[in-house]
Amino acid sequence: CINTLGSYQCMCSDGYTLDLDNHTCYDHDECLDKTECEQVCHNSNGTFYCSCYNGYRLALNNRTCDEIDECLENISGCNQLCVNTKGNYYCTCYNGFEIG
Repeated sequence: CINTLGSYQCMCSDGYTLDLDNHTCYDHDECLDKTECEQVCHNSNGTFYCSCYNGYRLALNNRTCDEIDECLENISGCNQLCVNTKGNYYCTCYNGFEIG
């Protein structure tokens, strides 16, 4: 609280909201405010953070998500052919072969 002439005024730190009693601060859930998180928002005390669904990774801006190309990054585990899809991938075979 801040002293004023003959009184005082309470204020809250960023990420907190002053309760109706004008004395108590409570955590403000930024995720309810339609944050800039592209996929998943996690509220925590006084702040929030973003994360991404499987097959995506958090971009450098910590808000948006980039699709992971498992085939290009050679992390798919496919033996022959790899086909990247949005947020996923699948393995396939050369002509004359089949997945066993």
